[in-house]
Amino acid sequence: RKCTYLHTSAAGGGVKIFFENELVVADFHLPNKSCILYVSECDVVAGNSYKRRLVRYRNSSSSFQELVLVENTRLSEQYFSAVQKFVVFDLGLTLLPVSGQTEASQLITQM
Repeated sequence: RKCTYLHTSAAGGGVKIFFENELVVADFHLPNKSCILYVSECDVVAGNSYKRRLVRYRNSSSSFQELVLVENTRLSEQYFSAVQKFVVFDLGLTLLPVSGQTEASQLITQM
């Protein structure tokens, strides 16, 4: 199950997470008309298989602002420049590096 979108309640200060079983391309849809694809450290280190997901994500006819979160850790930093070049220059998407899932969740919550 993947997260469809997050909703922050100003009154309660909490975050509601809504799930959807068939979220095809994006990993997260936010209520501010943004969608996010998350590329984990494991995806980056394992090789080029993440590229297919990124191309499908870019090619999806979405009215959402498309963002890509990429884990940039000590293990994946040697591959990061190639990922960054592919995402930004080849696909024209916005890339935001994060140090891990905790930073990614905090960033998504702030958005």
